[in-house]
Amino acid sequence: MRVLVTGEAGFTAHYVLPLLASAGHETVGMEADITDPAAVEARIAALFAQEAIAPQAVLHLAGISFAPDGVDAGVYAVNTVGTTTLLAALSRAPHPPRRVVLASSAHVYGLGAGLLNETSALAPVTHYGASKLAMEYLVRPFEALGIVVARPFNYTGPGQSPRFLVPKLVEAFRARREELHLGNRHVARDFSDVRRVARAYLALIEAEAPPAIINLCSGQAVSIDALLAVLEAETGHRPRIITDPAFVRRDEIAQQWGDATLTDRLIGVPAAPVEDLLRWMLQNPS
Repeated sequence: MRVLVTGEAGFTAHYVLPLLASAGHETVGMEADITDPAAVEARIAALFAQEAIAPQAVLHLAGISFAPDGVDAGVYAVNTVGTTTLLAALSRAPHPPRRVVLASSAHVYGLGAGLLNETSALAPVTHYGASKLAMEYLVRPFEALGIVVARPFNYTGPGQSPRFLVPKLVEAFRARREELHLGNRHVARDFSDVRRVARAYLALIEAEAPPAIINLCSGQAVSIDALLAVLEAETGHRPRIITDPAFVRRDEIAQQWGDATLTDRLIGVPAAPVEDLLRWMLQNPS
């Protein structure tokens, strides 16, 4: 099938696009700023004008993805209003898609502790999380588009910005840096391989009856200390760890990870050990 992918130049799309192609799908990019309604309307009208060439599915990856960047109204303009602008244009298209997969975030669960499933309480505590939850609420008028909401937990791989935690750690060990500034090292979070997430997006596009909401996660809680231990074992290097107040978050919960039941069922295999992920990243510099 033909698939429209937004955010086509981003980290996630770097892995999703070749996977879609290998599965026999043709992809097209958005090539328009989703905060520009006129540009979005024009692009969608052109892409979906003829039934023979109109994309049958949309994977919406465009958005602000680094939570600390979501500090002002801009995050809502992109993540919330930009998404509804896209959906409104799709709903008016002569030949709308049968499936639209939207990338939300596990940040919608806020400070929810422990194991979180798709019915866990929604209580974002950041503008980033709130922008994603607002998006989820505002897509309801467009359910005729076959909307699926994916809530990824942390995921990573080669090519991700070192502003994110795991690439920062990997780069520091690969470069054998003497010091590494971190926040609370004892917290445990869910870390997935970007290739697993890409496979989940492919499956959501192809599935006859996908879940309406799904956590994309590993189902494993891994502490920062555990990540450091793996990297030390793989490289033989031990940097001096400095607890930097700038990276310590107030009221940080000890453990948070996702229930991977639906993800595992969707793609057919459980997540690989985090050791495999870190080894892959060490062997493949960005």
